[in-house]
Formats: sequence, C-alpha cells, structure tokens
Amino acid sequence: MQDYLWGSANSNEHQLSISSRNDKSGYRISLGYLDDGSLLQAGNNSNKRYNLRLAHDYQFSSRLTLTSNISLEKNDIVQPTGLGSVLNNGIQPGLPAAAQNGKAYIWGSGIGNATTNNIAALGGNNKEGNTRINTNFNLTYKIAKNLKAIGTAGYYFHNVDYRTNEQVINCMISQARNCLRRLRRAEAAGAVISVGRRGGR
Repeated sequence: MQDYLWGSANSNEHQLSISSRNDKSGYRISLGYLDDGSLLQAGNNSNKRYNLRLAHDYQFSSRLTLTSNISLEKNDIVQPTGLGSVLNNGIQPGLPAAAQNGKAYIWGSGIGNATTNNIAALGGNNKEGNTRINTNFNLTYKIAKNLKAIGTAGYYFHNVDYRTNEQVINCMISQARNCLRRLRRAEAAGAVISVGRRGGR
C-alpha cells in the first residue's frame, strides 16, 4: 500500500528579471513561477505559485527621491479532502488497493474504512487560493547633509479562497458483507436456507 501512496516528487522554479538604470531613475522587474510536487502520489496534490515584483526609484532633484516596491503573488494549493484520514488511518494491513472490478475496496462499514489510496484519489479535493498585493512607497527629502525627512505609504491586501469538494466513493464492499446482505434478504422473504455439503452415491 505504501507504494501506491508515496513516491518521489519534483519541484520546478523559474525566475526572470529585467533591470535598467540611467542618471535619474532605475527599475527592476522580476517574474517567478513555482510548481512544488508532492510525495503523496494518490489523488490531486499540487502547490503552484506565481509572483510579479517591481522595484523603482526616481530622483526628482538632488534633494528629492521617490522609491517604490510593488509585489503581486498568487498561490494555488490542491490536496485530497480526506488527507487527514489518509495520514492517520489505522486500517488493518494487507487490504487490496482496489476490488477486482477496479472500484474502491472497503472493509467493514463507513467510507473511513476504505483503503487509503482510494480515500485520497476518490474522496474529493480541497482547494486553497491565496492572492497577495503588497506596495510600499518612500519619498525622501534631504534637508541638510546629515538630516533627511522621509514619508512612507503602503498597502497590503490578502485574500484567501477555500473550496471543499467531498465526493462519495463508489466502492466494492467486502465479500462477507455482500453474503450477509443476501442472507438477510432471503430470510426476510421467508426462504429456507441450508448451509452444508451435498453428497451423493
């Protein structure tokens, strides 16, 4: 079962920067992308981040300078809805990863008794989206050689969007439970049930 759940993970990160400067101003623009893989192989697991940053300064005169920093970031996280059940599942070892017909296998009663790979793969997804905007502006005025006046303004915005999609697992229950159900239905119908071996001469 561990081979179904866990494996190797790859992470990709890319950065691109452009900068320029002249006698009065300068700027730097950077773009970033991160795709962080997960060791958990069953289900949807991803962590992706996109970011944009701008740093700029402008000198109005020998005394007055404006500097600004702006950053935008988007972070999308996807993980199985039943992740807690996967990590803390005390289900007995040796159960099959799936039934013969390919459906999820459950021992006993309750979806929590499904094999952990099926809880992760078929139980739905949690999606978390983070959006951040951060800005900072500094206006500096040189009054004297060792005296400056600095005015600062900034804005910070953070929005979190949580979405949970929980799905019913279409499962194949254990053969013992199927047999018990058939016996109960037969008893309810008034059928005579005999269990044993037939012999003949």
